Amino acid sequence: MLWRFLHVAHYYSVMDGLLRAQFAYPTINFRHIISPSADLPDTRYPLNWTQAEVDAALQMGYADGLNAVTQTQNAADTLQFFALKKKRDQRVQGVTFEKFVGMKAEGHFADFSALEDSKLQYLFLQ
Repeated sequence: MLWRFLHVAHYYSVMDGLLRAQFAYPTINFRHIISPSADLPDTRYPLNWTQAEVDAALQMGYADGLNAVTQTQNAADTLQFFALKKKRDQRVQGVTFEKFVGMKAEGHFADFSALEDSKLQYLFLQ
């Protein structure tokens, strides 16, 4: 259970950093959010990867990067989904990201800007 908690906590830490980056650089258009499509090698010491593990991670990163620039997923959708989850919005409880995107396309959610979200502004230095 500890390992699962650490993985989930790390994910939310990374997403929180993404929201902070968007707030810090309001004129930047974050078109793509790229993350590994599979688990990276897990070792106690992060610099103890073998050459084969490094090569596999680089190849996966290259493939994920190519996939990100060819897919149509909008980074704003990802940020909005995370922000709603962070605020514990009941509309996204138990909803997958794919379902959220479908709900947004049907008009269930308005357009979103993390910079204008009053409940998220406490996260950022003013």
